[in-house]
Amino acid sequence: MCLPSTCSIGHAQKCVLEQQTKDAASSSTQILPPQTLLARPKVYSLAARIDSLHMRARWKLNFFYLTFRLSEKALLSFMLFIKFLLLYISSTIGGNQLIDSLLSNFPKSLYRMRKLYKINQDITEYVVCPVCNSLYSKTNCLIFSSNGEKESKQCDYIEFPNHRQLSRRNKCGAILMKNIHTGNKITKFVPRKTYNYHSIISSLSNLIQCKHFLRKCEAWRQNTTLDDVMTDLYDGKVWKEFSHLDGQPYLVYAGILCLCLNIDWFNPYKETPYSVGAIYLTVQNLPRCDRYKMENIILVGTIPGPREPKKNINFYLRPLVDDLIKLSWSKYSKH
Repeated sequence: MCLPSTCSIGHAQKCVLEQQTKDAASSSTQILPPQTLLARPKVYSLAARIDSLHMRARWKLNFFYLTFRLSEKALLSFMLFIKFLLLYISSTIGGNQLIDSLLSNFPKSLYRMRKLYKINQDITEYVVCPVCNSLYSKTNCLIFSSNGEKESKQCDYIEFPNHRQLSRRNKCGAILMKNIHTGNKITKFVPRKTYNYHSIISSLSNLIQCKHFLRKCEAWRQNTTLDDVMTDLYDGKVWKEFSHLDGQPYLVYAGILCLCLNIDWFNPYKETPYSVGAIYLTVQNLPRCDRYKMENIILVGTIPGPREPKKNINFYLRPLVDDLIKLSWSKYSKH
């Protein structure tokens, strides 16, 4: 089936050569060899070249972000430095259409950088009730009033929905969003408190792709232990006898990770009383020398301040528990 196409290409080249010979005989122009006709350089449009550069920049930025654990502001500063270099190159060599097109699409804010280069797509921002700390999606926090104007939704959480006293079944009623005025005399609603949750599924996926990570997680199986001597958590009773659903030890299967949940509070300011909570996970399968290194710690989320939650932090743990249930049941289905 390919023979007619090959023949047609050869026939077209023959016609081109004959036409070139006739033109050369009449105008004494130089005849190009057949190799020149076959090896024509590919010509890409400006839009295709810009898309290719953006794709490479997206890959590089995500690589730097995940490898060196850069903050978003540090990444934006790096991008602005690159923009300064492009401006300098453009002013030195004169006008360049490709550089000018890149500069026109260059991100100027964190929001534009996230959207253009798809950074931190696995982070979910929740609206936090300032009174009871319940979480809401940002898309569900605005409602329309009777006159058609937007207004903030009130928290509808009930702490004791089945309480004997009807007065204890009241909703929280706190205002979730606040109205601010921008410089262009435009008002918009922003959350009074936010909670950023980093998906543990994507975090574990990034860790597993790191070199030698899985090999280090399984290295504890080759450790030699002595009776009545405990050197690490691998020698403990819980590690050895923690039951699985089918009655077998939980860690008897290769590839199962044991995670440790940690919550710590800190003050990000020097002279202002302010308390922020960090929820993070450590992989206990790793050797002790690698277990608490920064590149192996999973930051799940930060509990907003200025004060610690009065009663509990169950609302902040709910997205993490949902992801852990997905991971655990997917593992059970394989066994």
